[in-house]
Amino acid sequence: MSISCPSCNTNFIVSKEQIGMTGRKVKCSQCNHIWYQQADLDEQQPPIISNHHTAKNASTNENNKIFLTKGANLPVLLPPKTPQHSNILPILLFSVIILLLLLLFQEKLNIPALYKENDNILTIGNIHVEQNKEIGQIKVSYQITNNSDRDVTIPLIRVRLLDKKYVTVKSYIMHHKNIKLLPKQHIDIATNLDVVPRSSELLNIMLGNGLDLILH
Repeated sequence: MSISCPSCNTNFIVSKEQIGMTGRKVKCSQCNHIWYQQADLDEQQPPIISNHHTAKNASTNENNKIFLTKGANLPVLLPPKTPQHSNILPILLFSVIILLLLLLFQEKLNIPALYKENDNILTIGNIHVEQNKEIGQIKVSYQITNNSDRDVTIPLIRVRLLDKKYVTVKSYIMHHKNIKLLPKQHIDIATNLDVVPRSSELLNIMLGNGLDLILH
């Protein structure tokens, strides 16, 4: 098929296979003008040009070699651009797989908490549970104490309900980040837990940041 540069009107002869069914972006080898060439599905392949014509040089991509017809003008066929976001997809997919593995095997991996409760900076005590079976509600009261010699902001608080097999059946996360405890100070907190599953047998309270609560 024959195509013409819209800028300098130089004519080129290419095959339908090079342009493709949906067209492609091409670059003029004479004036470097770039345009999108639509495929002409009705045009028949032109005959080979006689040998006495001089071929014009054309740049080719190593991964997409172009075989020149002797004596034919040929533009530079630009390789299709790969969308930039497609390079990010494998990284995102890998990150999601790693996160799922951490969630599934967190107990076997024994991942340490970033907010170390073993440091005894903040401790939870005086836990009391009152259950209202008629409305399926539980009231949990507990005390958080700052055992350090500095001010400490209360992190996220997660209350989990577990069944007999220690499987989490319900989880509640409370935000008290605007509360700061002075050294040796404590605070009493009461939380009402709604929609309590009947299979709930055990209760667990944990302090930590967002990543701690995801991994533990």
